[in-house]
Amino acid sequence: MHRRHLLLAAGLGPGLAQAAWAAAAPTPANAGIAGTPGTTPWPAARTVPPGSTPPVDTVRFPARQDTADARGDFSIALLGLALQAAGWPQGLSLLQGLNQPRTVAELGAGRLDVAIASAPGPLDAPPGLLVLPVPIRRGLLGLRLLVSTAAKIEGLQAVTRLDELKRQHVLGYGADWRDRAQFERLGFRLATSPTYTGLFAMLAAGRFDYLHRGVNEAKAELDSPVLNPGQRLRVVPGLALQYPLDDYFVLRPGAERLRDAIETGLQRAQADGRYQALFDLHHGQALAWADLRHRRVLNVDGYEAAPSLAAAQRLLLQSLPR
Repeated sequence: MHRRHLLLAAGLGPGLAQAAWAAAAPTPANAGIAGTPGTTPWPAARTVPPGSTPPVDTVRFPARQDTADARGDFSIALLGLALQAAGWPQGLSLLQGLNQPRTVAELGAGRLDVAIASAPGPLDAPPGLLVLPVPIRRGLLGLRLLVSTAAKIEGLQAVTRLDELKRQHVLGYGADWRDRAQFERLGFRLATSPTYTGLFAMLAAGRFDYLHRGVNEAKAELDSPVLNPGQRLRVVPGLALQYPLDDYFVLRPGAERLRDAIETGLQRAQADGRYQALFDLHHGQALAWADLRHRRVLNVDGYEAAPSLAAAQRLLLQSLPR
């Protein structure tokens, strides 16, 4: 068992956390990501349409909710990398048509093996499920850029305090997002949408004032002709939010052996540089584009989260180029 080391890497202890998560580990030339030259062949992921039965002896994981939603691509790639690094023999089946509530239900029923839960800490994942207590993006999901329309950007850019943002502007939010209650409790004025793509259409139509999107999400979303046709939505210059949030792998009950394999694979990928290579591939450009060091970052005080996640996020911020 290597859980102690991974907990340290997630920010639960000194020393290894700085080395494993914050510092950019050197990457051997042949220490590739699954599917790249120099790697051991590993079964490719298969997409399974709604209502279809996934192949036997595969690891079942949710696919994208819709074709415009690229938010889960890193988690799919990381799970594949971890399984490959652990020597797990089975490939991935990506099950389509699963929203967040349905994903939790399918995990609980044993019809899904692994999924992602966005949470302020590993203990906040859905009850009854196995949790791998490692924030897979090192807290990046809680570093948020504000997205709005040209008509609203000037007013948002003038915000200097969090209470102004809460009082004067309406935030768009997913109706089934797990931390919606936290934002309501903290006094944010919310307008909700039942669909991910609907949020962007509502914002463009002026139904609310802004979205806040993770640094790992915003650039791809604004570049998408589906989510942002005509490039009407833009990032608010000079402003960002920060609160402790990230994604965790959660598994169906009884999947301890699979959980331990993923844990072993993550540790190996951290040690040999493949985790850092994958992180940079998916998020390096977005981090440079966000330029957080030249933004006024407002902390969302009162957002309840595990201290370990806040620590991992601080290490990530310290690792950014000056």
